[in-house]
Amino acid sequence: MSDVRVLISYSHDSEGHQKAVLALTNRLREAGVDAWIDQFEEHRPPGSWPTWMRRELDKADFVLVVVTANYRERFDGESPLGVGSGVRWEGTWITADLYHGRQDKAKFLPVVLRREDQWLIPTPLNLTTSYVIGEGEDADFWKLVRVLHASPAAVPAALGSLSSAADSPGQFKDVTSPPEIAAALAKAREGNVEDALRQLRHACARLHGEQQAQAVYLFGVLSHRLGDMGQALESFQWVLDNTHHADLRVCSLGLKDIVSAEWNTHYGEHGPVAAAHSWLNLLRRKWKAAEVWKRLDDNLRLALAQDWIIANAEHPVVQGEDRDLLARALAQPKPSRELAKPMLDGRIEALRGHYAGWDPDTWAAPGPPRRVGLDYEIVVLAPADESTQGFPLLMRRVGREWLVANFQSAYVIPGWPPRQEEIPGP
Repeated sequence: MSDVRVLISYSHDSEGHQKAVLALTNRLREAGVDAWIDQFEEHRPPGSWPTWMRRELDKADFVLVVVTANYRERFDGESPLGVGSGVRWEGTWITADLYHGRQDKAKFLPVVLRREDQWLIPTPLNLTTSYVIGEGEDADFWKLVRVLHASPAAVPAALGSLSSAADSPGQFKDVTSPPEIAAALAKAREGNVEDALRQLRHACARLHGEQQAQAVYLFGVLSHRLGDMGQALESFQWVLDNTHHADLRVCSLGLKDIVSAEWNTHYGEHGPVAAAHSWLNLLRRKWKAAEVWKRLDDNLRLALAQDWIIANAEHPVVQGEDRDLLARALAQPKPSRELAKPMLDGRIEALRGHYAGWDPDTWAAPGPPRRVGLDYEIVVLAPADESTQGFPLLMRRVGREWLVANFQSAYVIPGWPPRQEEIPGP
């Protein structure tokens, strides 16, 4: 029996498409992969398909995502209300799992049955290898089987020792590393980066010439690793200003450019910090409630709408509605249902109370950027005098815009009830 469990996620486009997915599933099973689809459960359907999908996603070692135009539309939540809800829930969970970064390997593998459909692969999935598996596409099928069985076509040679690497970060041509630098690098390789920085700080004060420049350069490298972009930029600039050593200058200039780009991405005019400040400024203006709601991520709006429906389940108008359709309608960027106004008034007023202490003149985002997964970043806003605890905002990049994805460091997963998954510490 195979020890690799694979769930296949797909949209029910047509009877022919379902048969093609079933044929792929059985072909994988014949190749020794324990592949599974919902069609195997239809003779004894579970009490709740969303619960079944969540359980199967958790159980699977891999999830094959069979992408079509309909799948992409539903994954992105752009299909008509009530259509393709299964794929929408899977899309939410798949996206959360991808951004959560809990997997040691690429768990979600995109598959298309026609090569021309590769461009349809959703953004969270298009950074990994995709597979074209249809008639006459046996090459990709066996590549996929190898991945699922962890049986590579090529085996790498054994690694040499660190001391044999000519480009070790602690070594530069014609610069003899003193014991302080070697000790600091050893600490860093053990994972004690803060101890390594303390040792390098002492070394920078004692050393001279190119050895001092080497110590400052490494101080910048490790500062960047801890997320302190300001300290890293100062270190690389110091090296550029104080040494003529060609290799040290080239390395410092290259890393300075990289860190500068990261700094601008985080703190720049179109970055997540500016977007967080803009959203909080809108929240302070009572006539901007619609814009405040519009700048929330789709999943957050949906979860807030679901939470409001649960809290008002006894209301006569709510009782007469299909709650899934009502939640989708209320979660639109510009909801038009008659219940939209009382929901928005309550949600926005609660947020104003929560952020009442925020002062745009004295609060900032002093900490280093904290990127999470592909498109998320945590922005912590706090007063300069540290007189009170700061507010974390989870920001999500959608296209060229940053939206508020949650009011704490956790992913929002819509449902009945909606839930949250805490993002692990850095």
